[in-house]
Amino acid sequence: MRIPFLILLLALLPLPSLAADLDGWRIVRISAADRLAVAKAPDGELRLVREGDRLGGQTIVKGFDDERVILEQPGEWGRATLFVRVVDGRQQVEIRERQPLRKCDVAGEQSRIVADGGK
Repeated sequence: MRIPFLILLLALLPLPSLAADLDGWRIVRISAADRLAVAKAPDGELRLVREGDRLGGQTIVKGFDDERVILEQPGEWGRATLFVRVVDGRQQVEIRERQPLRKCDVAGEQSRIVADGGK
């Protein structure tokens, strides 16, 4: 009886990958109108954050947009932008990161390919 309970308890715990995205910090509440958010530090301390503040060593609060906090941190190909919202008391993180350009082959006759200069 105890083992299924422990498995259920572990399944309900928040995903550690979401916490890792913010260096262990968690956004608890957002007020886009006031341009403030309440963040919980890894040690459990609550902190009021606004644009320009840091969460951890490399995550910076860049702004607020429609009940989301916009954060920025280093990514693999430059700066990554994180959009954090709180839904039903849970933090949701969407990450947008730069990607390298990819070479694409174009099929067709070379004489029929025309470069449009935006005119």
